[in-house]
Amino acid sequence: LPLFISFAALSQTIGYLALFAPGGIGVREAILLVGLVPVLGADSPLVALIVPIRAVAQIAVDVLLALLGLLLLRRRAA
Repeated sequence: LPLFISFAALSQTIGYLALFAPGGIGVREAILLVGLVPVLGADSPLVALIVPIRAVAQIAVDVLLALLGLLLLRRRAA
């Protein structure tokens, strides 16, 4: 688990530093793919599932937090 957390943190950080990719999209996934292949094995289908599921989960969390912030802002204004 600590190794996976460190790969996720590394991919997020480098993804945001990649100025050529908006939001680091593609860069984060590539770093995760490169980092997880040696851990899980090159022939493991889990790598092909973990990377896109993590990307979709990140988008879902971002949207959920934006909606929560909007609700709190509207509640405070009322």
